Amino acid sequence: SNRTVKAVSRFDSRLPDQIGDNKMYWDDDGSIKGVQVNAEAGYADQHPEGPEFKTVANSSLVFTYPAESTANMIALENHAGADSKLAPAVALASTYGELDRSIRGVTNAVATSRPGKQYGATVAKAEQVQISTQEESLDYGGVAMTTAARAEAGQGVTVALARANGETKQAGVTSEVRSRANAARWYMSPGHAVSGAINIGHGGRVSAYTENRARSSLGTAQGGLLARSIATGDFSGKYGGPGLADQADYTSIQSVTDQKVDNDAGNAAAGYVQLARAYDETVQLVNNPGAAAATAVGNAVAGGISLALSDHAGAFIGDYDNEFDTYENDVAATSRGRGTAQAGQINIALAPDDNAA
Repeated sequence: SNRTVKAVSRFDSRLPDQIGDNKMYWDDDGSIKGVQVNAEAGYADQHPEGPEFKTVANSSLVFTYPAESTANMIALENHAGADSKLAPAVALASTYGELDRSIRGVTNAVATSRPGKQYGATVAKAEQVQISTQEESLDYGGVAMTTAARAEAGQGVTVALARANGETKQAGVTSEVRSRANAARWYMSPGHAVSGAINIGHGGRVSAYTENRARSSLGTAQGGLLARSIATGDFSGKYGGPGLADQADYTSIQSVTDQKVDNDAGNAAAGYVQLARAYDETVQLVNNPGAAAATAVGNAVAGGISLALSDHAGAFIGDYDNEFDTYENDVAATSRGRGTAQAGQINIALAPDDNAA
């Protein structure tokens, strides 16, 4: 018999038929201003063996309408949630938007297994691609998006993956990515936590925040983070994004990373790569921390590299403007009891025509 509970929702502007829990919103003039897609899968509590059913939620959203049929700012929301008991849970959320308007996107995936299965995997994956071909950045900015994945289980493998890619012509890209994996939550048996976050932005200006968390109470914990930003400086409009609004005259990229991996009993490892290039304006990279790995019993390893390049302005790694109070530029590895700890970091700032630090 089929021991899987599935929920599938699909909205695709290229197809005549849609599937699942989808909603559209219109402005007073009849133009489309938003789409919402939702897929929720929960274990069959009415079935005698329901707690042992695997749950799978899959939601996808593709929006490519002509600009004349949409509002100046379009909101795209996508959520997938899977909840299981004595079985794995899988939540997948995927969003793609491309049009000649400002885009605000929210995509998240949540998978929870209480307590899960020792030889199974609980997976949450959220990915989002937003492309605005607008020539000017209006009050909302060209692309503003939030992408989040969260997976939690009492045992087995727990995986959380969040990926965002935003692109504009002369407008701003604002992107926030959060990924969290929590394993062996209730000390049922060993659990392994793996969390990954990718944040990519390409536009006139880029403001990026990337957060990653991996936590295991008994097992291993691993985290990996990639943040890549490219800003042309060919910016036209009112708003460049958070961190750039009050510095709109000279800062084209601000990228902040925050990654922590923790374990009570087992190994912990964290690594990051942070890349940024600006053609005409200043680059600022901040790590708070880029990678921090800690364990009570076991080995901890943390490391990363930051590369900032500005062709005709300054390139800075760290909080040189004292803008962030507590933000620093560091990596850390800690063994609170028995074990070893190793940490390393490489920072490269290049500014051929200005200051670099």
